Amino acid sequence: MASSGSLKSTIVRALIHTGFGTLDVVAPALGAALVERVWFRVPRGMPLVERTGTPFEVRWQGRTIRGQVWGAGPTVYLVHGWGANADQLRGFVGPLVSAGYRVVAHDAPSHGRSDAGQHGARSSDAVEFGQALDAVVAEFGPAHTIVAHSLGTLATLLALRDGWFTADRVVLIAPVDGVPWFTAHFRGLLGFGDRTQRHTDKRLEARTGYPPAELETRLLAAELDRPELLVVQDLDDRQVGTSLARELASSWPGATYVETEGLGHNRVLADPGVIGAVARFVHGGDAVEEVSPAPAPPRLVSSRE
Repeated sequence: MASSGSLKSTIVRALIHTGFGTLDVVAPALGAALVERVWFRVPRGMPLVERTGTPFEVRWQGRTIRGQVWGAGPTVYLVHGWGANADQLRGFVGPLVSAGYRVVAHDAPSHGRSDAGQHGARSSDAVEFGQALDAVVAEFGPAHTIVAHSLGTLATLLALRDGWFTADRVVLIAPVDGVPWFTAHFRGLLGFGDRTQRHTDKRLEARTGYPPAELETRLLAAELDRPELLVVQDLDDRQVGTSLARELASSWPGATYVETEGLGHNRVLADPGVIGAVARFVHGGDAVEEVSPAPAPPRLVSSRE
């Protein structure tokens, strides 16, 4: 017998699908506007922690992007994911600074301490993420390494593909598929049809300046000049799975692939084994052969592609 909670969820999903199905027939433009509102609404973010670095502000599109900088040396930029902030990547700071790097981390538009994005508070997208990163790189200079997580990986690849800046090395942690995957996800979640889809595609292009099909992770990766790459992916990441990470690593000449187990989508960022692997990769070492397994559980599994 179904629980009351699961029954309520089923009823809510049915009502949502019915509503969007009706809009697809009578008002697909309105349906698309609602899809955009749901899609780009930033969830309540993780708590902010006390600053340990030197605060900075840079201007982007008339707005302020805020972050922190630590250390001195070649610059490593940390790029967080959707609904998070730069504090989520603080575990990488100490090892990188100790290895002789300057570490720069910022909050994306509508995230953390930064101002709202171009579409208002609690709204942003991967293109804004990439543009904000470009503004930060313009302030602090060439990127030795970009360390990006989740949606930050899509933003980083877009910025590199379009030549907004370059990087000698790139670390992609739990990379996400691009807009076509998200479109299919929200279509399944909300139940809208082809007419709403066409209007949604137009809204997305007007919002981002890119046709939706162009904002696809595999396509972006295939079209850019390829720096040294490390991909990190956990086997138990229910948000993105493992197929994309494995494919990126196998199709990228000379890429290094590190696979963990038991960490999921976010805890991978705080794991000592992962942090050590990333620090060694940034410093030019072999992240796979030198990494020490984390205590079980979780188990650290490493392989060279």
